[in-house]
Amino acid sequence: MVVTNRGNRHTSPLLSPVNRDDIMLGLGGKTALVFGVASDDSIAWAICKRLAEAGCGIHLGFQKRFMSRIFQLRDQLDAIQGTYPMDVAQEETTGEFFSSWQTDRPGEKADVLIHAIGWAPRSTYDRPLLFVDDESLNAGMTVSAHSLQRVLKHALPH
Repeated sequence: MVVTNRGNRHTSPLLSPVNRDDIMLGLGGKTALVFGVASDDSIAWAICKRLAEAGCGIHLGFQKRFMSRIFQLRDQLDAIQGTYPMDVAQEETTGEFFSSWQTDRPGEKADVLIHAIGWAPRSTYDRPLLFVDDESLNAGMTVSAHSLQRVLKHALPH
């Protein structure tokens, strides 16, 4: 039963409580490419754990500055089949992720792609949005939003 802000009551299977284990049905044996793990506090890491529980094989794209953290996390999930450094703000390293993955797993197809990346320069948090300079905003958008298009473009053949 759902109560809307107008007080009307109705039921909907779309709004009914769902068994948490039913959410990831059908992912056994599938392959997931996950971008955005930086630590065990990352949303992307929480997603990785659920994908692993669902039987999905995982390949991580990560920033080199997080390499030691990623290697520690990698040992916690047997489902992680590959880790590849990359910078989503750069076309070249994004392409290298896919090349390296295909070298390690020739012909493997991606069934799931997770882009859980969000970043902006520190200066964007120091003042109201209206007063943040264009360069900082553009840097944040390149990494957080535009990189999704870049990743998808490279993923398309896979």
